[in-house]
Amino acid sequence: MAKKKSKGLAKRFKKLQKGVNKLISSGDLNDLKKNLDGLVKQTTKEINSYVDNDLDDLKKRFLSEKKKIEKVINKKLKTEIATAKSFMNEAVDDLYSLQKNLEKSILKAKKAVKKTKKKAKKKVRKTKRKAKKVVRKTKKKVVKKAKKVRKKTKSTKKRAKKVIRKTKKKVKKSARKTSRRKTKRK
Repeated sequence: MAKKKSKGLAKRFKKLQKGVNKLISSGDLNDLKKNLDGLVKQTTKEINSYVDNDLDDLKKRFLSEKKKIEKVINKKLKTEIATAKSFMNEAVDDLYSLQKNLEKSILKAKKAVKKTKKKAKKKVRKTKRKAKKVVRKTKKKVVKKAKKVRKKTKSTKKRAKKVIRKTKKKVKKSARKTSRRKTKRK
């Protein structure tokens, strides 16, 4: 439809060109202006009608294409949303099962810790009892040895005192001798 109108428009422009050429050659410019003004108004009206028709066609095409694109996009979005929902549901199920497993293992671990604590307390009690027994035995042994050492030390103390007295006497004698020697030399 647009091609037919454009062919008619091209013919009119050719007629206008021929008319302009005739008028220029004849020399009457006032008629040329009137004819030119009339032709310009007529052609602008026709061009505007062609443009309006084309715009309407373009608008209709655009709206139809827009609707088609929206339908395609909506279909894609629905399928993607459905797959995302199914994925999320599976993930939630997996999380719940993992949580149950964790809770079970935590309970088992707590029970095991309680058992080991009880065993450890029993062992500590046993070792404390054994340690007390060992301490009692060693105290008795130490007391016996201390008594023996006391007896021995009394005799060694007497000997030590005698040795100290003798060394003191020797020191005094040697001090006297050295002091006599010094006085003689002076």
